[in-house]
Amino acid sequence: MKPAKSVNVSDFVEKDLCKLYEDDSIYDKFFFDVSPDNKSFVSGNYNKQAHVIDIGGIGNTTINLSLE
Repeated sequence: MKPAKSVNVSDFVEKDLCKLYEDDSIYDKFFFDVSPDNKSFVSGNYNKQAHVIDIGGIGNTTINLSLE
């Protein structure tokens, strides 16, 4: 079995991977939801961000969730 869709949303954490393992952040969980029309999905991420991704592969919109 293979994934239906694979999208890089946290490739920037590669440089901090050792730190994520050391402080158990590697086990962080983020929300994930699919739109009612099944054409896009949203996923949480580090740095108080979310990604809205078009399943067709056309768009990956980053939303800053910081209240500052």
